[in-house]
Amino acid sequence: MARPKGDPAAVRSLTIGVRVTAAEYALLQEKAATMAISPAQWLRDAALKRRLPSAPVPAILEFKQPRIL
Repeated sequence: MARPKGDPAAVRSLTIGVRVTAAEYALLQEKAATMAISPAQWLRDAALKRRLPSAPVPAILEFKQPRIL
């Protein structure tokens, strides 16, 4: 009996290439292993489920007093 087809919208068909050092890769594997998930799933969770710091606030322009005529 064939496996039922999954939801086409849930299929992961795109990839993002990320270069890491050997040390970074080892750390990534270690963190993923402690959670019993793959490094790819750990990266997805880290990127999509964690709250990132706020974007930097743009510099405020110097306030100049209006000239009185």
